[in-house]
Amino acid sequence: MSGKDDDSLRDRNDPGEFATTHWTMVCRAGIVESEKRREALEILCQNYWYPLYSYARRRVQSKEQAEDLIQSFFATLLEKNYVAAADASRGRFRAFLITCLKNYLAKEWDKKRAKKRGGDRKILSFDFEQGDSNYSIEPIIDITPEQLFDRNWAITLLKRVLDNLETDQSSAGKADQFRALKP
Repeated sequence: MSGKDDDSLRDRNDPGEFATTHWTMVCRAGIVESEKRREALEILCQNYWYPLYSYARRRVQSKEQAEDLIQSFFATLLEKNYVAAADASRGRFRAFLITCLKNYLAKEWDKKRAKKRGGDRKILSFDFEQGDSNYSIEPIIDITPEQLFDRNWAITLLKRVLDNLETDQSSAGKADQFRALKP
């Protein structure tokens, strides 16, 4: 897998292929006129919200602050269509996202004011309760927020791949075999 291809999740071109680059989805998400924009944005947001949330949790004092920041970050990301600025030639999409989040946090801290939880509208619905439950069992080891983000991104990727494999095996009538081999 090359450096840019490791941002793949479930964007298949052919059923026999494991997974192709996620950049086609990123490009779709950035094109306002695209019919598949909403679906692509939803998939990207769902795949990346928890790694970004875990990064924010390491940077702020409370889960509520992290929730507020992630909700408003995604609202800004979507409203200003920052996804359209992502460029595969400049590196990985996750690096682009974490840089966007870092810039966003710096601007928010400079303003010295926090937006109320969720702001005046909610663009996306995240399960922050589950996210904080997951965060509470994160290992108490000395890793940076960036390392935690990368770790959780990889775990999210593996979970999505296993879920997709289970769906594929169930469709092929091999659900029992998958459940037996999964552990």
